[in-house]
Amino acid sequence: MNNPTEAKISVVLICRNEKKHLYGVIMSLLNQSLKPYEIIVADGMSEDGSYEYLLELSTAYPELKPCKNPLMYAPHGLNIGIKQAKGDYIMIAGAHTLYNKEYLKQTVSFLFENHGAEAAGGVTTAFSMHGNVLEKSFCAVYSSVFGVGGSLHRYAKEITSADTVAYAVYRREVFQKYGYFNESLIRNQDIEFNYRITKTGGKIYVLPIDNLYTVPESFIKFISKNFSNGYWNYITLKISKKGIGFRHFVPFFFVLYILFCIIMGVFASVTVSLITCVPLILYVVMDMYFSFVQAHRAKEPLQFFLNLFIFPVLHISYGTGTLMSIIRGGER
Repeated sequence: MNNPTEAKISVVLICRNEKKHLYGVIMSLLNQSLKPYEIIVADGMSEDGSYEYLLELSTAYPELKPCKNPLMYAPHGLNIGIKQAKGDYIMIAGAHTLYNKEYLKQTVSFLFENHGAEAAGGVTTAFSMHGNVLEKSFCAVYSSVFGVGGSLHRYAKEITSADTVAYAVYRREVFQKYGYFNESLIRNQDIEFNYRITKTGGKIYVLPIDNLYTVPESFIKFISKNFSNGYWNYITLKISKKGIGFRHFVPFFFVLYILFCIIMGVFASVTVSLITCVPLILYVVMDMYFSFVQAHRAKEPLQFFLNLFIFPVLHISYGTGTLMSIIRGGER
């Protein structure tokens, strides 16, 4: 292979009951400036006609290769697709994202030119499907360093190394070297796999190229998603001590701190209670600052008040998920 345009690229996409999203996602992959050799879609026994729809699409687009994932869960589907893939590079795609037209070209070119890199990905830019004020606020908190902490793939503005990345493009030999996705992890399997790479000296990079990720459509789905993500952090840690970093547990310690403040407020003196709450006051100030910044950036002044509420909801729902997982002993 003399240049990246000669590379065969396999895309592995997993789905379950995602029929309404599939056309947009697949078209954004088929319309890449550097065309994928194949798009393998592992369907987790969908009940909404997704698999039948994929078969129909594949008659018009032979690059599309639907297959079944009888165990339904994400890591099983990913491993099925990877083992079928014939490409020199393998991209892991999600069903709720529209991909930048230059995404495959830029990531593959970067890997081609940087032999020390095992994987590369882009920035996950939160996108409101319906354009309502609630979804826009979800976008604001997911795009803020205050909202997502050290998740560089949410906001990176330049090429930087990272501990994990979304929609990674891997060299094919990475899976021979590090194994496959851990099928014990229904969630966080990508985080654990990427930590497996970086903790043994491998390099993963985030490139400043945006892909549009569709945020949850309702407040309940937003809470549920973050709670579930937090819940699986402790399970990931139990299964693999090197599978997840400390930053994923910061919301958990925040929730513990809030509970401690409540206990102090009930049982301690007023002075002790006020001293205990100083960090909480600082949190509120930061909440106000970043809520204003995001509202100003979006040119939506009234969004400030909703952001004020959504930032702590993100942190508390995520942290509560981890707390409940610990209480339940990592029960799946």
